[in-house]
Amino acid sequence: DTIALSEKFSDPSSATKLIQESLDHFHAIEVSQGQKDYMKTILLAGQLDDQYWTDAWNDYKADPTNTTKKNVVEGRLKLLYKYIFNLAEYQLS
Repeated sequence: DTIALSEKFSDPSSATKLIQESLDHFHAIEVSQGQKDYMKTILLAGQLDDQYWTDAWNDYKADPTNTTKKNVVEGRLKLLYKYIFNLAEYQLS
């Protein structure tokens, strides 16, 4: 459950904090800033402003039974965690 996993981190509404804490949790080896930047594009769905992810997360948390809002958050998180688990740094951890 990607949402339940993300809720364990200090501030899942912050794309930057969520990515860093996820990497700290799953990786023993630091990844490059370029990889972190790419991960942020996953959460932001091509948007340039971090507020996109913050709004998506907060909208879902305000109405967790709304299937559309849940699907947006869950879809972004699945892509993010899939990317993290496919990194060589994860395989070496």
